[in-house]
Amino acid sequence: MVPVLKNSDLFRSTYSLVYTRFLGNPMHFNLWKITSRFLRNPFIAVVLLIAFNACQLHASADFASSVLNRHSAPMLLIDPENGQIVDANQSASNFYGYSLDTIKNYTIQDLNVLDDDAIRQEIARAASEQRNYFVFYHRLSDQSIRAVEVYSSPVDLESKTYLLSIVLDVTEKSIPERVFTDHKETLERLVQERTEQLETSQSVQKSIIWLALFFQSLVILGLYLSIRRRQDAENQLQKLTMAVEQSPDSIVITDLKGNIEYVNSAFEEKSGYTFRETVGQNPRFLHSGKTDTHIYKDMWETLIDGRIWRGEFVNQRKNGTEYTELATIAPVRDKAGVVINYLAIKRDITEQKMADEKIYQLAFFDSLTGLANRSLLFERLSQALTSTARLQHQEALLLINIDRFKMINDAHGIGFGDELLKVVSLRLVNLLRVGDTIARTAGDEFAVMLPDINQQAGRASRHALVVAEKIHAALRATFDVQGEAFTITVSIGITTFPDDQDTLSGTVFRRAETALHRAKSSGGNQTAFFETSMGEAASSSFRTEQELRSGIQNNELCLYLQPQFNYKHQIEAAEVLVRWQHPSRGLLYPGAFIPIAEESDLIVDLGKWVFKESCRLMVSEYSNGRGLPLSINISPKHFTKSNFVEWIDHIVNETGVDPNWVVLEITENLFIKDFDTVVVNMQALVERGFRFSIDDFGTGYSSLVYLKRLPIHELKIDKTFVQEAPFNRSDAVLVETLLSVAKHMNLKVVAEGVETQAQADFLQSRADILYQGYLFGRPEPAAYWIEKWRT
Repeated sequence: MVPVLKNSDLFRSTYSLVYTRFLGNPMHFNLWKITSRFLRNPFIAVVLLIAFNACQLHASADFASSVLNRHSAPMLLIDPENGQIVDANQSASNFYGYSLDTIKNYTIQDLNVLDDDAIRQEIARAASEQRNYFVFYHRLSDQSIRAVEVYSSPVDLESKTYLLSIVLDVTEKSIPERVFTDHKETLERLVQERTEQLETSQSVQKSIIWLALFFQSLVILGLYLSIRRRQDAENQLQKLTMAVEQSPDSIVITDLKGNIEYVNSAFEEKSGYTFRETVGQNPRFLHSGKTDTHIYKDMWETLIDGRIWRGEFVNQRKNGTEYTELATIAPVRDKAGVVINYLAIKRDITEQKMADEKIYQLAFFDSLTGLANRSLLFERLSQALTSTARLQHQEALLLINIDRFKMINDAHGIGFGDELLKVVSLRLVNLLRVGDTIARTAGDEFAVMLPDINQQAGRASRHALVVAEKIHAALRATFDVQGEAFTITVSIGITTFPDDQDTLSGTVFRRAETALHRAKSSGGNQTAFFETSMGEAASSSFRTEQELRSGIQNNELCLYLQPQFNYKHQIEAAEVLVRWQHPSRGLLYPGAFIPIAEESDLIVDLGKWVFKESCRLMVSEYSNGRGLPLSINISPKHFTKSNFVEWIDHIVNETGVDPNWVVLEITENLFIKDFDTVVVNMQALVERGFRFSIDDFGTGYSSLVYLKRLPIHELKIDKTFVQEAPFNRSDAVLVETLLSVAKHMNLKVVAEGVETQAQADFLQSRADILYQGYLFGRPEPAAYWIEKWRT
């Protein structure tokens, strides 16, 4: 519903709300007569709120009570039939000095010093809306008397009419104001009587005046008619002159040859030339040389043809500064329709043009380097796709990424990094052609679009590769950044376009991103081309990620277990593995989906599912009297979550698993970032009973310095060392070294990938360890594996 506030005069105003219910007829709700100064009082908001919600208040007395209690002014809800106070807010309780329960047991007669008959009369006047404003004296709990203004109006609550009264303490007001307020009606009556007397007197005077005017008009009518036309003409000319002189726009009148006959004050102010300096000259003296000649040609052709011309000029002021004007020039005709002059009205739009240019710069250019930004690059890609499809030629897009830029920022600071980006962008601009588009698309990423390089895709690719090699060479040269000699390398991804599937700029850009990712994954400082197979692989990965997300939610994953044996072929533990029972592709092994999950936070969701199901499995076996120690892999992304330890505690409490049965397998990559925090979290979990195993030890960020600080229980030797150890001296030495380290640090060892007896014998001859591999047992579904284990 939409409220509309109406009012009459300012001193004595009836304010009301007219609103329309969502369903139903329009309603009119009078507030009360109040002075305009009262509208500035803060509690008028409550009044408006009550009026605004009048429909609902018919059905909810509780809502009315809640509105009262949220306001700071004393408010009373009174039954007009007996004066009973049925509700009040906390402010009323504070003002009168009674508790809310006590004040609700009082009538208004208990508070007002007037006698009961007088109070009943005033209640009747308020209930019938004859009067809404009163001045009374109220008695407080301490028996003191306070002068109060009361604004009272009827409201309907649950099919019954009450009086809503707002009380203002005016004891401290000046005596004249209170006297005036108390006797306002008497003053109004006297004013009314005097007005009626004046109206009677004025009626007689008006008749006499009109008769005199009639005779007087006969005398002066002739003179009036003779000078009226001349006065009208002079007034019209004066108004026109004032309008022209006071116009904020420059106004110029020329003869048919363009010589200036008149300029207004605005022209003098904007151009810097005075009227005397301007009259008689041709407007050419304002030319800056920045306006194209074809604009002047078009202007004169239009004017000579008798038509109005509109356009922009870039002119020059007397002080040499330039300004842009939007001009409208029209022919001026005499009574016979012959063109006798030209009238130009010109508006200075310099600031507007500057603002438009600033907006354009912000929208399409990078604020740090001044290069085109991603939006402008995509716009030009779209234009290129349209033209290349028509002209049948090839173009290329190169994405350039500074290798290890984050490390540079961390080591030298953001200011140094920004300066590096500036000098790189400048070197790219100096290297490439004028028609090439160079853009900064991300923090340390640039793009180069090479337009119309060849009609054949092969030659276009070769040309793009030549440009890429030039970029490599140029950016390998030393930079001077903040007085420091600095060198960088870059990775470049290239794609040519269009091909049969190119209709969107985003498609071309994603192909270049795929190629760039390949270049960076290969070690950086190189160039990679996008190939169709790369695009297909990217699409397949994206589809797999989406399907895996649904698969986790739909419980399509399956737990597999692979046993860990001692040399006597006795099972001591098992490692939890996962498979995906895809609804259409069948059973998928980890290599088909784990790498994709690791590229996003999906690996966290997957890890949570595996950990929780593994805990349930251990609890189930423990309840049947069989302890089943399990090793569970934890990804670095999951472990480094800020709430990882709390989440582990939650799963322990939910499933009831004993932490002493759980080995958490982590990789060495976990220690690369924030090593101290990792150690703290590991120690917290060890104190709860969990044990840690370093998986694939020796293949990652191995460091004995860090190893001695980690609260670990076990090392797992990667299968790449185990499989060649019996026959390869280097691998044998590495395995022996790892076994020696584990022995001296009192760590348990699990050898992965043990597939032959020769490998098992080699390991057994050197240490007492556990074996995991196909020689002892393949991974099997958890339910099937446990059934075999029980027997």
